[in-house]
Amino acid sequence: MPRAGARYPPTPHKIERGEQMARIKIGPYVDEQVHAWLAEVWETSTGGASYVIESMYWLYRRALSRVRGQLSIDELVLMIETCETCVDSPGVLGEHLLYSTESAVRLSDAHGIDAEHLLGKLEKMQDVERWALELWCRRYWQSSGLEPQEYAAELAG
Repeated sequence: MPRAGARYPPTPHKIERGEQMARIKIGPYVDEQVHAWLAEVWETSTGGASYVIESMYWLYRRALSRVRGQLSIDELVLMIETCETCVDSPGVLGEHLLYSTESAVRLSDAHGIDAEHLLGKLEKMQDVERWALELWCRRYWQSSGLEPQEYAAELAG
């Protein structure tokens, strides 16, 4: 669990020093279309899955670093609240956040947020940035242990 003000996810010290980290075997399930694509692009679907899974960690970190400072604490708290009911669906990465935030700001005067301004910020973000922001919001509900405002302060501008 990150401490207030910590950047998430933490960079492993071994990676910073260029040392090789231990490899841990996991077994994800994918649909047939993804399996075929992994085998087509990489030598094996297992090798492809390993590459993709590890790449997502770095994409997440980079995308969050680009998002950092673009949104206010109130905007982030609103998004955290809308992501309480987010459902994992790889086919709509980041889109759930956009649509649920749009509904929340249009249906209420949530946090006194200017709906058009916030939605404009979200629409200008790349898909991978919205995806990372959606995961960051969902993480609050899974393990943050902080108040929403404290958690949002980690990423706010």
